[in-house]
Amino acid sequence: LSLPLCLVRSFGHLAIVSYLSIAVIGACIFLVLVGGPIDRTADNDDNYGMLNLFNFYGCIATIGDIVFALGFLPGIFPAYAALETKSVSNFTKISFNTTLGGVLMCGITGFAGYMSFGDNTEVDILDNFPGKVGAFFKLTLIFHLLLYIPGDFIILRTSFLNFFGIDVAKQSNFWFVIVTVMMIAVVTLVAVVLQVNVGEESLNLVVDITGGVTGSAIYFILPALIARKALSNNDIFYMRSANTLLLFGVVIVVLVTVSTVLSTS
Repeated sequence: LSLPLCLVRSFGHLAIVSYLSIAVIGACIFLVLVGGPIDRTADNDDNYGMLNLFNFYGCIATIGDIVFALGFLPGIFPAYAALETKSVSNFTKISFNTTLGGVLMCGITGFAGYMSFGDNTEVDILDNFPGKVGAFFKLTLIFHLLLYIPGDFIILRTSFLNFFGIDVAKQSNFWFVIVTVMMIAVVTLVAVVLQVNVGEESLNLVVDITGGVTGSAIYFILPALIARKALSNNDIFYMRSANTLLLFGVVIVVLVTVSTVLSTS
């Protein structure tokens, strides 16, 4: 179902699709903000648990999932590349608005969901909403994924082909379609293998490690190292910022590794 949109060459051509996808997620956030407290007020003991605030170990145990949720960050670069007017100010604007919007959406959903359902908060927050309302919003989430995945795939395809010095925009239609279909087939095969052979808890562990280790390297460590290499020693403020980001990324990797070892031992 996502194949037609995956055949779009430029990430920027999915602007309207992205707006629809964000609207769907916004509706899901609205459900959590409004439906969560309503469910809590209804005194449904089976659907919510105790609140466990200021739990340091619980924070560490979920930090990989939190970083995994920041997977939208690499989309900043193809979005900037699709702009007609490229400048430092435009890149700063895109980076700031995207990061702020994404973090707020994730943070508000997580906070409102946990305050509503406590320790019974499901990995998929929509599982806490039974009945027709929950089923409807689960369908809208599937619709969101059908809109979101093509954009994610376009970023993957562009990045992969760049390793070989291939410009997607300059590929012939024949090779463009062949490469696209082959990459989709590989990704689908990997997803099917994981679904069949990896249990739900193990899959959650994969997400945690992917976010905490690989995600931290992509979002924090590598950008900091690149900045340190590109900046001169005279840029004291930016150099300190790069060093802080590097230290933060390394700490996240260590914490996720430790929590993973403790949870599996």
